[in-house]
This record gives sequence, C-alpha cells and structure tokens, in this order.
Amino acid sequence: MSLVKKKYFFPLIITTVALIILLTYPVIEACKVVIDGTVYVTSPNTRVSIRLEYEHSVELSEITEVYEVTNCEIRLAEFVWAGYGAGLPSRPGDAPNQSVSVGGKYVARNMILNTTTLKISMRYRVNPEITINGEEVVSKEEIVVEACTKISVVEWVFSQKLR
Repeated sequence: MSLVKKKYFFPLIITTVALIILLTYPVIEACKVVIDGTVYVTSPNTRVSIRLEYEHSVELSEITEVYEVTNCEIRLAEFVWAGYGAGLPSRPGDAPNQSVSVGGKYVARNMILNTTTLKISMRYRVNPEITINGEEVVSKEEIVVEACTKISVVEWVFSQKLR
C-alpha cells in the first residue's frame, strides 16, 4: 500500500466506525408500540389512545379497557365491566374511582399505572377488538407499548410512524 493510500485509509476507517456508532446508539426518546413484531414509533409527547374490547372468558360479559399514553405516562383512562368475578375486581370498592353507570355496568376511571411499559396479550381473549388512535388493529399475539424509551436513528428511520 502506498504512503498516500495509508494516509487516507485509517481516517476513513475511523470515520466509518464513528458513523456506525452514532447511527445505532440510542439517542432519540420515543414512544414505541410493537404489534406482533412490527415497530411503530411516535414522539413521547404525542397522545396514543388504545381501546380494547373483548368478552370475559368465563362470564362472557363485555369488557372495555381504554388506555392513554402521553408524556412518558400510561394511564388506564376507563375500565368498564358488567360484574365481579374471576380476573376482575372481586367486590365493590376494589377498583379506585369506581361508579355504576346507567346501564348497570361498573366503571373505573383515571388510574395511573406505575410503569412505562404496557403489554396486552391477545392470545386468550374472546372476540377481541383493538383500536389505536381510532384505527382498528389486528393482533394475534401481543401489543407492547413502551411509553418512554430511547431508540437509535436507524430504528427511527426504519420503523413505521404511528399516527
């Protein structure tokens, strides 16, 4: 290798390695939603609304869960169920901020979850319907929401943007 080629070879290698490190290093804060392996991202300040409706596996009564994700916080905005039983609050007063609606269903509202990750398994739900920001989503496995996570520039570029 000639002296001129050596002179440019090492700076080129160092620049390439530095560029790879910068592009893959987690530097952007984001809200990440993973639906059966497909990654969607948005700004952590953007409000993400998740509505899950399904039937209770034993009682076959309708259950609705509405989650709001914004500013690195996950909140169960509304939880509606018909009666007490397996997997549900066991008796009146077990769920905070609870009241009985006109239709005879129980409602719990505005519960802040002490986590920045929400996992919703779809495997064992009966007739589940889920919408994210008003758009119906199809999931066979699980939906994972990371309300406040750091991602790389490469992941930001190649992920789908959540509306």
